[in-house]
Amino acid sequence: MKQIKKMAVVFRKALPRKKEKPQLVWNGTRTDLMEMVYGMYLSEKVVTIDGRRATLYEITEMTFEAFGMVPPKNPSRMLTTLRERNNPRELSIIYKALCGVYPGFFKCNK
Repeated sequence: MKQIKKMAVVFRKALPRKKEKPQLVWNGTRTDLMEMVYGMYLSEKVVTIDGRRATLYEITEMTFEAFGMVPPKNPSRMLTTLRERNNPRELSIIYKALCGVYPGFFKCNK
């Protein structure tokens, strides 16, 4: 009987767990989140478990999933769209954040 109980415990642990709902909520746009992902990628501070630099796709996938969102199929294409914006200073979430921290340094529109 003890062996059956042990087998049941092992089997239960081997079953895939129900995916939990993310604890984080992103209130911005997908574009804003992608811009933040790109900032993390450029910083070269995100690495994989084996120590290599994480790819843009890996960072995108993990970040979007952390917020319970579906990651873009082609993050590079989304970044190209970001670069081609008409007025990046008005639209950039990073620029807005920098204006909040260093308002005298940047020419910020209030």
